[in-house]
Amino acid sequence: MPDIGVFDGIYVTSKRGPNETFVLKSDGKIIIENLTAGTEYDFCISTKSGKMLSSFYHVSGVKTCLAAPLNVQEGNVTDTSIQIAWDRADGDFQQYEVTCTNCESAFRVQKVKQETATFSNLTPGKLYNFTIRTEKEGFRDSIFVTKEIETVPSAVQYLNYSRDSESITVTWPPAQNMFDGYVISINSKVFNEEKMLPSGVRMYKFESLLPGTDFLISIVTTNGLKRSHPTILKISTYPDPPSDLQVFGQEENTVYFSWKLPRGGFDMFQLSYCLMNNEKQLTRTVYDSRAVVKNLAPGTEYFFQLRTVKGLDSSVAVEKKVITKPAGICGLALKMVNTSSATLMWNPTKTNFTYYKASLSNNTFINKFRIPGALTDFSVTDLTAGGIYNFTLQRLRGNIEGASAFIEIVTEPAKPEGLKFFNVSSYSFSLYWRLPYGHVDRFHVDLIPDHGSVVILDLGVREYQVCAFIT
Repeated sequence: MPDIGVFDGIYVTSKRGPNETFVLKSDGKIIIENLTAGTEYDFCISTKSGKMLSSFYHVSGVKTCLAAPLNVQEGNVTDTSIQIAWDRADGDFQQYEVTCTNCESAFRVQKVKQETATFSNLTPGKLYNFTIRTEKEGFRDSIFVTKEIETVPSAVQYLNYSRDSESITVTWPPAQNMFDGYVISINSKVFNEEKMLPSGVRMYKFESLLPGTDFLISIVTTNGLKRSHPTILKISTYPDPPSDLQVFGQEENTVYFSWKLPRGGFDMFQLSYCLMNNEKQLTRTVYDSRAVVKNLAPGTEYFFQLRTVKGLDSSVAVEKKVITKPAGICGLALKMVNTSSATLMWNPTKTNFTYYKASLSNNTFINKFRIPGALTDFSVTDLTAGGIYNFTLQRLRGNIEGASAFIEIVTEPAKPEGLKFFNVSSYSFSLYWRLPYGHVDRFHVDLIPDHGSVVILDLGVREYQVCAFIT
């Protein structure tokens, strides 16, 4: 402040600005604002009265302080590294000094020119303290900007699992370092569930799941608001087996199956079969809820297993024992017949069966017979002369019946009883007889030589007479 004289204000100028007139305050000080941080100024100062300036007083080497970094925030953070990012500081400076105040590694301080710094080899789930300031040689450093950043907790190393068709149980080893719990989740196309677990838990079971369904299970460790990167398990529940397996048709060489579709997802069905007590299995793939198995041996017991298949997984097997029908009867013929008995015969077979079932019937009765399997002929007795009978024959294996064969038996009629001649003359004679036992439709009389005529008379009471007239 000048010692004498009157003036309007203080005029300040410099090469980098400002060029302004300031009103001198009572304390004899002026404040020059809007300067650039980190810059050295040379000021020329004079008093001003009207348009007149006094001689200049030079003040050189005035340095502004450095501006601090702006908007310091966490960047990419993992379980072992932290990236710090910020906006560029105002003004002029050479570099930034970034310090981790509680890091254990040797690289606690970094000098960087860009607006990011990364610290590695850190402990998962730990809170770290950082300070950042700008630097320039010959200038006072900026004030510190502090920031607390926590590393992500370490992830679960792996997941073990066990499963069935409706549940999946997962276990895992404890996570390392600092964490306060887990978040486990399961997802499918139509279902999702998430569960928070305390840090001491090492197992979780997902229940009431849909069979044969693909699931994505994820687990993360938590520490406050931080979560680790997920440990993922892709797994499917086992498919449900088919239900209500039924045999709706059996033939000598073919068996027909049907079943109900299972709940949940599946790709196909696998039908396996083999002879009982034979380990060699035949397998076929079925895409429907029905199957026809051909080229089987007649009268043979087979063991069938049906499974649901989804990808590489298959359900438990539904099992059924089935006996094919024994072979039908071939070559059934009448070997011998008389008035009271008949013998039948048929071709032998190599098929498996237990015995024959036969029946003999007419309009008034039916008799059933069990014939040993070694026989290829059979006689029926106590028949009525002139009778007509139906004979059926089929092979059985257990309670499984083969195709039936049928033949009609007509027994020979009995001879007329009490045959005698009477009224014999040169041109005629008479015959008399009684009706024999059994069935008779009519009588036939042959006259040899054939020179004449024959008249048959029904006398009633089972008696008949023939009058022959010779010409």
